[in-house]
Amino acid sequence: SAIRVNGTNYGAGTLAILSDSSKTVDASWQKRLLSWDLREVGSPVAGYDPNSFDPNQYEPLSPKYDPDNLPDRANAAYDHNWLEVEHFGPQYGYGCVNWNDAFSSLVTVQDLGTALGFYDLPVITEDRCADGNVCFSTDGKKVYFRSKDTNEGGILYHDNQGKVKLKVGKTFTGIWSYELETGVLRRLFDDTASGDYLTVNSELTVIPVGLRNLTGLPYADDVDQLLFDGSEVSGNVFGINCLILDGSDNPPIYEVLDGQRILDLAGIDPYDPEYYGIYSDDPTTYPEPVNGVPYDPCNPSPEMFIRPEFFPKVWSLTHDKWGNIYFYYRHPHNVYLYDVAGRIICLKNRAQSVVFNLVANNSEHIYYCENLRLSVRYIAGPGGQEMPQLMYTSTGSKSVAGINVYEPCDFDRDGEITVADIEFFKAQLQKTRSQLLVSINDADYLDYLKADLTGDSKLVNDIPDSRKPQGRADTELLDYSVTDSDIEVLYQYSLAGNANFDDRIDLLDFAIFTLNYPSVPGQVMNWAQGDFDLDNDVDLNDLLLLTENWLEYDD
Repeated sequence: SAIRVNGTNYGAGTLAILSDSSKTVDASWQKRLLSWDLREVGSPVAGYDPNSFDPNQYEPLSPKYDPDNLPDRANAAYDHNWLEVEHFGPQYGYGCVNWNDAFSSLVTVQDLGTALGFYDLPVITEDRCADGNVCFSTDGKKVYFRSKDTNEGGILYHDNQGKVKLKVGKTFTGIWSYELETGVLRRLFDDTASGDYLTVNSELTVIPVGLRNLTGLPYADDVDQLLFDGSEVSGNVFGINCLILDGSDNPPIYEVLDGQRILDLAGIDPYDPEYYGIYSDDPTTYPEPVNGVPYDPCNPSPEMFIRPEFFPKVWSLTHDKWGNIYFYYRHPHNVYLYDVAGRIICLKNRAQSVVFNLVANNSEHIYYCENLRLSVRYIAGPGGQEMPQLMYTSTGSKSVAGINVYEPCDFDRDGEITVADIEFFKAQLQKTRSQLLVSINDADYLDYLKADLTGDSKLVNDIPDSRKPQGRADTELLDYSVTDSDIEVLYQYSLAGNANFDDRIDLLDFAIFTLNYPSVPGQVMNWAQGDFDLDNDVDLNDLLLLTENWLEYDD
């Protein structure tokens, strides 16, 4: 929507807000939010008619000339000849950015301090916006960002009466809002009491209640829900929480997705020493003594081996226009979908990221698998229908990459789940059941990774050198990753017992089942014939699955 910031009118899509974490010699110069004027010099003002564009109206002598609405605030110039040069024609936009005045400061570190009553701040080199995206409110009038600092030693400052005081501990950590039109800056959530790695780390996203009510409470449809990762203060450290932006000074916090549910899906126990590469039978993997006390494998107290910097945490969040939530889970470096039906599935696992990095020929950063700055755009999917494409910053390949978000478990990408998709999954599962460990050099390696719906793939590189199997490359799978736990995820999208794929379990499915029950020994059966447990026959186990879901309906 159109907005007026610092006396200038901006149309939709003409102003970007950036977070910055630069270090300077003066706290008043340390920028936390910048505006980036996306308009080009000489570009039409907000509300112009592109069908009647007349460059003469932007001449200073024109009655329509509006210096407040041009992006050339200082020394930018406009030249008619630019319109005659191919690179500045209408296909690229009229004019060009003047790099001397495209950026303006909105919020500094001193502004953060002033909002909290801390004046004349010194340089605070450890404070940062945590390198994350800002996000807009639904109406586009506010931006939200996180600030994070590790300066436990405290700072000296002046209060509003000029007295010198000491602020001990972290100062600005938490979630902030900035009103673009009024300049009002507020901290919405104070997270300074959390440990360094247990604070809010994720990039943020906003979902209005009217799109998806994440609390189940009767908030107005236009109230925004600001999603972030759990912390020590907000709770739910491994999961996702939200602030209800109801206009109050202390917005209420709700749990959106229980972290334990994500951990269970990915097969992670963050309190297991082996998660951190510590093995009781291998002293070479023991951590360094803590306060002079050596590690005791018989009594592994948490403070001895838990390393919060390696905790599984949500590091990036976004959503699509239907309310589906996407998040990047750092350690184990997976991207997940939490859909509007409350289901979770892994869209991209670490093993796939490693293959992507190898294809990108970035041998130096093969295991850099962060998927940051998540955002959604839309492309044509199967049948021409609109489909989300999840964009992200790929740290390993040093590129912008994308994930096409097909219907979950639609493995052949034709727009629907059919028996062909179930057979594809069963073929990958059979490799595990046959104890065939797929190699990265096998032609069907990516097919196998595609069937890892939980994201529990592990690589040889994930364990200490002393534990690595001989003759196996670091890029190889450490163990089988398509297992019964993936079947349980598959059942969320294709109900066991739904033989005819009409999204309901009824007499039609039972009739199909009875035609094939029991199957002839040695005859290979499929889902459409009643093989719901994916073991190639139709027997009592399949009947039990059908009866467990009898008369269930999946929309």
